[in-house]
Amino acid sequence: MPDAYRTMLDDDRRQLTGVFVQLSDAPPRPVAVHCSAGRDTILRTLAHLETRHGGAFTYLTKGGATRTQLSQIRDRLLS
Repeated sequence: MPDAYRTMLDDDRRQLTGVFVQLSDAPPRPVAVHCSAGRDTILRTLAHLETRHGGAFTYLTKGGATRTQLSQIRDRLLS
């Protein structure tokens, strides 16, 4: 399954960025983020994001998210 996540990163940047944009625009309530079977913690997928796409910030800004949106998401997820 890990290869599927790397393929999604490579092929679906606009759609994945859209999820983050929606999070930034959502009302200020708790947010639960999860993935089936806990696969969101696979280190190879995160390494792929960093090495192939320059990390999450670069990936999402190239996908259309603004700095302001990403700042709102970061603040929301870390609060």
